[in-house]
This record gives sequence, structure tokens and C-alpha cells, in this order.
Amino acid sequence: MNCAICTKPAKHIFTIEDYKVYECLNCTHRMTSIKDPGSHVANTYSDDYFYGGGAGYPNYLDESAILIRHGRYYAKVLSKHIEKVGKLVLESDEKND
Repeated sequence: MNCAICTKPAKHIFTIEDYKVYECLNCTHRMTSIKDPGSHVANTYSDDYFYGGGAGYPNYLDESAILIRHGRYYAKVLSKHIEKVGKLVLESDEKND
């Protein structure tokens, strides 16, 4: 498997609940391969994930400031590995322009 971020080789580091987790030998990004991404996303990231606590968030919107801060940090990290850098615009940003 190659890294989804920098495209360099990744090695298998562990398996959890039938998911093999790989780590990039270059940038240390961790990822997994998923057999059916569509159903995985629908089942894992339902409204309960964003508002029900458990394995997700108690209330995703209440944590927006820290999530935006983390997003900016990861964008900075990723920009070192991606040639073409774009811009992510939040809907609320577009409405204020």
C-alpha cells in the first residue's frame, strides 16, 4: 500500500477488528484499506457519531473552534507533501464574503 498523502510506501503496523492499519515510511501518516467505503462511511459517520458521544463527539458543533484549529494544523503538515495546494472554504465563510 502507498500513502494517500505523499504516495510513498507504507508498512502494515497492526490489525484491529479486521482493519489493517498501515504507516507511511516517509511521513508517518496512518491509514487503512476499507472493502466497502460507501457503507463504512454511512454506518460509521451517522448523526449519532457527530452528536451521540460514544466513539464520536458529544456535540460536533460545540467543538468547532478546536476542530478548525486542528484542521489548519493538519493542512500545514499536509502542504509539505502535496504539490498543488488549494483552499477549503467553509460555508459560513462564503456567506460572509
